[in-house]
Amino acid sequence: MIIYAFLLANHLGPALFGGYSGHFSFIILFSFVINWGFDTYFLYQSGTYSQENKINVLNGQIIYVKVLLGSVWILALVLISQIIPSGFFKTDLILIASLDTLAESLFLTQLTALNIKSKANKLSILLFSSKLVRLIGGLIVILLGITDINIFFIVRLFSTLFFTFLSIQIASPIILRFPIKKLINLWRQSWPFGLSETLALVYAQVDITLLAILLGDTETGLYTTSSRLIISLFAIPNAAYLLVIPKLGKIYKNNDEKFTKYFVKILIGFFIVGLVLFLGILVSGKWFISIILGDVYAISGNLLQILSVILLFKSLSYGLASIIVVIGEQKNRLIPQFVASIASIALNIMIIPIYGLFGAAYVYILSEFLLLIGYIILVLRRFRTGRPIT
Repeated sequence: MIIYAFLLANHLGPALFGGYSGHFSFIILFSFVINWGFDTYFLYQSGTYSQENKINVLNGQIIYVKVLLGSVWILALVLISQIIPSGFFKTDLILIASLDTLAESLFLTQLTALNIKSKANKLSILLFSSKLVRLIGGLIVILLGITDINIFFIVRLFSTLFFTFLSIQIASPIILRFPIKKLINLWRQSWPFGLSETLALVYAQVDITLLAILLGDTETGLYTTSSRLIISLFAIPNAAYLLVIPKLGKIYKNNDEKFTKYFVKILIGFFIVGLVLFLGILVSGKWFISIILGDVYAISGNLLQILSVILLFKSLSYGLASIIVVIGEQKNRLIPQFVASIASIALNIMIIPIYGLFGAAYVYILSEFLLLIGYIILVLRRFRTGRPIT
């Protein structure tokens, strides 16, 4: 949703946009509590479903547990925001942003269900429409000349809630009062995916959160403008990742030789996608920022060029991650994610106070590179041993 982000950045300026993005970064950093890898587990289980009814039941269980966890999670976030000494976080914005994040998490679960049911048309229409309506809502607020970020938060929340309820109607989950034991069992089965998602969020969001706390609104806004463009482009390899897992899983279970040939083609495809994105941003990113946002965001253009190589690393990581999930290496996937997360936290704490925005950028690159190397080692180990990992 990079168009929406750039419109906000241009309208609000670095300081106010930093406040907007800083609050959402803080919320997303802790969103592992409600997501807990449930949607990835949902995809992983898709190869075992023979009836649509089973998909709807598991969908309903995931909704139920997300809402239960989300209720406690929102209260905890409000309390945490009040004890952070910087005074950066506002309680009302934390409340609205956390409700929005919970609703969007439920929306993504419905998209996952539609993906499993091979209803790509409905999935695409829902996803595109949700982004378009959010964009139109933001445009209306901008055209009215409003700079109060509370209004932007509220408009976004209503848009997310509308499409969440609409997607639930379309996906038709079976929502019942499930026994607590069944929900706990779902949580336990999802834990490798949940911990993986937790670590991924840490190294993806910790830089912005620490910038907000240590350096303030303006620096956060400048950095977020470039990093969010990079992250928004992750949607391209991520979409491919979500699409290939069900098919890759079926091939792996039925024909190991065919799987090897197929996954090589997948990696080549992810490499080409990442290379095109990397070169495109490296060559045109700084010019793009200058044209769209002007000289006030000149630093963001420089940061964007530095961060562009992450697109190549991340695209390859998505390709390798699809293989890792399918061959049953999800638990071992946690090792490189843990290393990358710890490195990101430790280095950002040490480097941001000294080197500021550019220090955070290079730490981000290093974290993604460490993750990629870890994934490569996992996949190579599987094929060097010549044994399927289950």
